[in-house]
Amino acid sequence: MIHPRELRQGRPVLGPLLVIAAISLAGCSSGSASSSAAPASASASASPAAQGATSTPTNAAENPLPSWAGALGAYTSVSLPQADLPGHSSPGQAVEGEFAELKAKNLIGVCSYMDPRTLATCKAQASQVPASDYSKMPYATNPAIGYSVIDGSEALVGTTGTFCTPTQTPECFTNTNPAAIFSAGTKTFSQLWNETVNGKSATTYSLTPADFVNGKWYVYGS
Repeated sequence: MIHPRELRQGRPVLGPLLVIAAISLAGCSSGSASSSAAPASASASASPAAQGATSTPTNAAENPLPSWAGALGAYTSVSLPQADLPGHSSPGQAVEGEFAELKAKNLIGVCSYMDPRTLATCKAQASQVPASDYSKMPYATNPAIGYSVIDGSEALVGTTGTFCTPTQTPECFTNTNPAAIFSAGTKTFSQLWNETVNGKSATTYSLTPADFVNGKWYVYGS
């Protein structure tokens, strides 16, 4: 995942989503990560998972939770891997939206799936990217949403596929495990969140963070 901290420092870091790397061409940065939704410690019934996000069905016989889910914490909601349309009703939809706009090489569209509190700035800077730089934009082959986990107003989204950035060496890496990182089952959601938003090395798979702002999910930025 490309995190805004690295964008401001001029050191973009590659991760599974890649789309924020496109915004780095325009120098976009995100604002505060605080959310207007329920705090991360809220119960599952009061969290955004109950306000439109796709959560794991409660029928354990038909849809048992994966064995690693228990380590994440008592108030987390786990969503199964599934295809979805771009949107803002779930963390996975926000990531799908970023994938779609990246494929279309639409930087303004990418901005619309980032924190809305920085939308005007992001759009203004994205509009200044010359067409000649579009060949440097990241791209993905067969991207898909893996497992997603919600804790209050924060979420972590897994992705599978091959993800590439022309300006990086090596240019591409692939993840085929929809439960990658989650499946280790050794860390809480809070630990995984902190590790994810603090960034990863340039060719290492990481989860994609999302946050709940004004009733909708967006790709997280700090």
